[in-house]
Amino acid sequence: MKIRTNASNISTPYLFVLTLFISVFGLNPGQLLEAAEAQYKNEGAPVASVQQNASTATMKTEKADHSKHKMPPKPDGVISLDIVEKKNMIYLLLGLNEKGKQSVVLKTSGDSGKTWSNPVAVDAGQTLEPSLARSNDARLAVSGDHLLAFWTSYKEGASHSAGPMVITRSIDSGQHWQPGSSPTDWNEGSHGFFATDGDEKQLHLVWLDSRHGRSEIKGTQGIRHAHSVDGGLSWSDTITLDEVTCACCWTSARLHQDTLHVLYRDKQPSDMSFGTLRGQNWQRLGTVGEFNWFFEGCPHIGGGMAFGQGEYRNHVHTVVGTGHPEHSGIYYLQSTDGGKQWSAPLRMGDDSGLHGDVAINEYGRLVVVWDGFAENGLAIFAAEKREDGTFSDPVRVSSPDVRAAFPRVVPAGKEFLIVWTQSKDGKREELGMQHF
Repeated sequence: MKIRTNASNISTPYLFVLTLFISVFGLNPGQLLEAAEAQYKNEGAPVASVQQNASTATMKTEKADHSKHKMPPKPDGVISLDIVEKKNMIYLLLGLNEKGKQSVVLKTSGDSGKTWSNPVAVDAGQTLEPSLARSNDARLAVSGDHLLAFWTSYKEGASHSAGPMVITRSIDSGQHWQPGSSPTDWNEGSHGFFATDGDEKQLHLVWLDSRHGRSEIKGTQGIRHAHSVDGGLSWSDTITLDEVTCACCWTSARLHQDTLHVLYRDKQPSDMSFGTLRGQNWQRLGTVGEFNWFFEGCPHIGGGMAFGQGEYRNHVHTVVGTGHPEHSGIYYLQSTDGGKQWSAPLRMGDDSGLHGDVAINEYGRLVVVWDGFAENGLAIFAAEKREDGTFSDPVRVSSPDVRAAFPRVVPAGKEFLIVWTQSKDGKREELGMQHF
């Protein structure tokens, strides 16, 4: 399979690795296209060396030792983003980088994102500096009037400079913040790739760490869980949901009908798995989209999910990404039995889709958003599900003069609010926002 780009025809596996570098690190698309083409023709230094085994459709990278990875300098501007909608309030958690100084702020909107409050410092009083990046974003949970934020701290000399999790807590809907208690019982390494959700009674957090050492399978960590019933003052014991998962793909966790639903990237194959947690009873229900994708490294691709309402409350809607050479792109799948069985994958847009999200509003509208290649680089697209189960044609919602990636979407009244990060020069990232 080949895909048309501005520079040349590059086979999908190579374009997939190229897209990762552009979207995760914000590097120059033109230079990377030249490097990818040189790699494809074996004419120069590769961006990443990839081999395809036709019999197993396996993608492998030579550089799988993450302890030796050196991350490029972070751009200025918005380098982390999370958005939560609860009871017609929208909470926007932003991670900022200005001249090497990182910070975390919160903005809120009570009118569906038309106007926003002034930013409030969420990391006030913290002694550990943040270590933020798109795909390992700071995350926000809302549990009644209690708000909790979680992110990875900076640790000099550690792999990716990543340290233990930082927790900060507000008891007045985000007006003031103070350090919170940590749910983890292991601090010998880093924690990251958080997912969290809460309601009036409970709050849940899942994250990745390597407390039991690295698996013999390259590019793995384990996924952990803890919950709180007092707004984050105290936490349950940590339990392991899956000991071997992808090392650096974000997870999604949603609390629905008193059950925590978790969508995460598994390993061998690197497809997305889905499970539920009731009390301390974890059940892995299966794979969402059986693409049989084997990827030795870490693709930095998670997924998103949303739930139906009323008579459709057992319906689970997901978007997942895959870089399988024959199936590359973003896909929508639906389950009508709580995640036990899934519909056939339906690709959104073309095979360059990378990161996606999904949301349903109280009127039953469902919208999927994703980023994919357009004529000038990565762009944000959206499509709405029709009553017959098909989707409208993709609509580009980001401006053609920016490189835009990592979209998120939440209900906003009768509409939806889509947010993402974008850059004109690769040096500074800004917040992008559009109603749909």
